[in-house]
Amino acid sequence: MKNTFERDLENLIEKYLANGADAADLVEVLTRQTNLVIGRHNLEFELDRAVGQ
Repeated sequence: MKNTFERDLENLIEKYLANGADAADLVEVLTRQTNLVIGRHNLEFELDRAVGQ
C-alpha cells in the first residue's frame, strides 16, 4: 500500500504529464530538487554532529 507522500507525488507527476510536461524534463527537475533537499539535510546533520562533539 502506498503512503500518502507516494500517492501525492504520483498524482502530482501524473498531473504535470497530463498537462504536457516533458517526462525527461520532469525527471531532471525532480532529481535536482531531491539532491538539493538531501544535500541540505546531510549538511545540517554534519554541522549538528560537529557542534555536538
